[in-house]
Amino acid sequence: MRSYSGAALLALALVFLISGLALLRWELISLLIPLVVFLLLAYMLDRPPIIDLHFERRLDSDRLTEDDALHVQLRILNRGEPLDYVEVEDELPRGAAVLEGRNRFPLGLDRGEEVSIDYQIKLPGRGYHQFGGLKVRWTDPTMMMSKEATFPFESRVQVLPHLHDLKKCRIQPSRVRVHVGNITSRSLGVGTEFFGLRDYLPGDEIRRLNWKATARRDGPMVNEYETEKSGDVIIVLDGRNDAFVQAERDKMVDYEVEAAASLAAHFLKERDRVGMVLLGETIDLVPLGYGKRQFYRVMDKLLEVRPGIMKSPQGINLAMEHYFHLSSLVMIISPLQDQRIISSIEQLVNKGHEVIVLSPDEKSLKEKTKEVEGLASELAQRVQRITRRDQISELNRFCRVIEWDTDEQLSRYFMEGRASSQRLIR
Repeated sequence: MRSYSGAALLALALVFLISGLALLRWELISLLIPLVVFLLLAYMLDRPPIIDLHFERRLDSDRLTEDDALHVQLRILNRGEPLDYVEVEDELPRGAAVLEGRNRFPLGLDRGEEVSIDYQIKLPGRGYHQFGGLKVRWTDPTMMMSKEATFPFESRVQVLPHLHDLKKCRIQPSRVRVHVGNITSRSLGVGTEFFGLRDYLPGDEIRRLNWKATARRDGPMVNEYETEKSGDVIIVLDGRNDAFVQAERDKMVDYEVEAAASLAAHFLKERDRVGMVLLGETIDLVPLGYGKRQFYRVMDKLLEVRPGIMKSPQGINLAMEHYFHLSSLVMIISPLQDQRIISSIEQLVNKGHEVIVLSPDEKSLKEKTKEVEGLASELAQRVQRITRRDQISELNRFCRVIEWDTDEQLSRYFMEGRASSQRLIR
């Protein structure tokens, strides 16, 4: 492959030739001799080598959160001719930033020599990110010849949304199932919360004997515990947004995805069943499930969420009627920009669902966007704030509403969650 330097010399030689013939000046034509000799020697002495590399990329994880850095290790083995000098570039996902080391570097390799290179990158955001192959470029010392080769090796990384720490979240489903979980029930049975003592009965487990109480009384005594049950939680993510600025729409959906992912992770750790309804570009849902597999099913769906336009929210009611039952706790995450979502929430409450609404506050987001774009007027923002307050006041009549200032940690809004005084077992 000819380089730009070689092309420039050939163009210069052509200029000398045309100028010499046009002006009948043989001294100009004689200038072609050193140029031609130089190009011939460069072509004859610097033959492009055979580039045969074995390339391997190792990632410290194929799943990480938005806050994590990704460590990449390259192993390159030269199985071809010795390479005095080559430029190597590892193709990064679009938008990735190098934190430590570098993904483009010069390299010299003898035949059979192997090198290892490490660097760290930060991926741009949630979703799936694809690495490309390894690009190698050889150039001769005279810069007249060059050769490029690409060695494909694709790697895929899944970046999960940022997860807020909700360990102190006190929100629990009011209605529980017979399956074991972390919700304390009034009934007695298997559990960890001590309830009282009773006389030993045939069939009781020996490990439930209270030896101190037995020693104080004439007969054996056993411990009784409150049973621990689990519930069902449905998370509804309303990704519909009519913001004029695309960056504002994307940022609001990112906040909602963070909240949905954090709540799903928390309730799954509490051994509750979790399902999800997604309203965005399309309406999608995740049936109820539990455990680590369900967590990754939910994450896969959340990574695909994109802002949608204001379509009818009736998908919530249809999903609740066909896929979810009335004993579920419904957590709705919505910016409350559509009056129709309030009607849907009221219908869910009237049908007997326990509903909690988490609404990200857009005030700080709009102020930041206004400083950058200058598109939102102060009057329009005031009108929207008044409308939002009216909607929240209306919702507070029949369900609980949590206003989330996105500049604050989500965990502080759930530390004083209402714990229902009654537990119903179905």
